[in-house]
Amino acid sequence: MTDLEVRAAFARACSTMRNPPTSGKGNYGMFTPLPDLLDWIRPVLAEHGLAVHQELRSDIVAGANEIVTLITSLETGVWIEVGRIAFPAKPDAMKAGADITYYRRYSLYSSAGVAGDDSDLEKGPKPAVKRSKPSNDQPSTPRPAGQISSAQVKALQTRFSGMERDARLALWAEQIGRPVATANELTKAEAIILLTDDEGPTE
Repeated sequence: MTDLEVRAAFARACSTMRNPPTSGKGNYGMFTPLPDLLDWIRPVLAEHGLAVHQELRSDIVAGANEIVTLITSLETGVWIEVGRIAFPAKPDAMKAGADITYYRRYSLYSSAGVAGDDSDLEKGPKPAVKRSKPSNDQPSTPRPAGQISSAQVKALQTRFSGMERDARLALWAEQIGRPVATANELTKAEAIILLTDDEGPTE
């Protein structure tokens, strides 16, 4: 296959590819884990003489990583780039691995033109509720049952103080299975996961 033939074959493959089943369960909906997504995409590409490959490229000076998604002809080895996504590098190996898995999955979604999250995830995070600060002579309003406690909020701030906001929220979304905009949107159970999980998300 030539470059143009690879592009044409990839277009035909994408036109027949259905959305993958959402077998991973999070608190905010269902999603397709990376291994299941690859098992779903690879056979369709193989029927068109293609294979998918994702490269991790690191820029040590800039402190960033890139996931580059490539489609290669099984016959000639000619390849084309169909996706590229950059994200901040992390010194912690476990957190870095979580990010790599997360961005590989979403790069495959967009490159193949499939949706691997259910409609609940597409709604995005629930809007934060503004709360007025109680005066000194008024007791604090207790948080609803199941909502994250003030002590857990402080513990999360301490544990993730070295991370940028966007990277922190991306990691949290991967670990609990749903996006949040602030720590106050977490439940107590989700806070426990974030405070005790040292291995990153399970895909």
